[in-house]
Amino acid sequence: ISIVDANTIWATAYDGSGTAANIQQFTKTIDGGVTWTPGNINIQNANLGISMIHAESATKAWLAAYPNGAGQIGGIWITTNGGTTWTRQNTATFNNAASFTNAVYFWNELEGVCMGDPINNEFEIYRTTNGGTTWTLVSGANIPNPQANEFGYTRQMEVVGNSVWFGTSKGRIYYSSNKGQTWSVFTSPITDFGGANVASSSASMSFTSTTNGMLVNQAGAIWTTTNSGSTWTPVTPT
Repeated sequence: ISIVDANTIWATAYDGSGTAANIQQFTKTIDGGVTWTPGNINIQNANLGISMIHAESATKAWLAAYPNGAGQIGGIWITTNGGTTWTRQNTATFNNAASFTNAVYFWNELEGVCMGDPINNEFEIYRTTNGGTTWTLVSGANIPNPQANEFGYTRQMEVVGNSVWFGTSKGRIYYSSNKGQTWSVFTSPITDFGGANVASSSASMSFTSTTNGMLVNQAGAIWTTTNSGSTWTPVTPT
């Protein structure tokens, strides 16, 4: 779900039947949720998975799409007509055989960041300052190296102010305080942000400020941080 303001909200759809069909659809409201209008997402490849939508207005939004099989190329698409048509922003290339687009976020109609799994031993992260007309690859020198077989997850990106976080399959947290220009990496108390072992992994994090946040795993364990995720303190709920 992407909430623009009190009236305008976009959301993506998925197959809730349990058969895991690939769904390329969205829904949108412009009256605060009183009525919703569904739409198909036509990105010229019905096999691509839709990770997420980030909306700027009732007419403009970006989406991240990922490959569901070999030979497919995901990336970032934009609509400027309310979702009727979508155009790929090709300078966020995501065309390496290992490329896998996870998330996209915009601070305004010009400044944005998108993130994908590692290629050539670096997370594939792009930034734009012109609405995605031109995306620039963040230098690997500004991103801590991934561990062996480490990757990110679709839709997992938290943003407060200029700060950005995303979790990985190794339970680590990548953090940027400057809209994705440079990155640090922290160790979290879980082993995997998307793993199947609910006792120690598959967690969500949320921040109320650039420093204060909370981490909750599927087993109900809770941790808090006061230093942007550098360290975490367990919380016992009452």
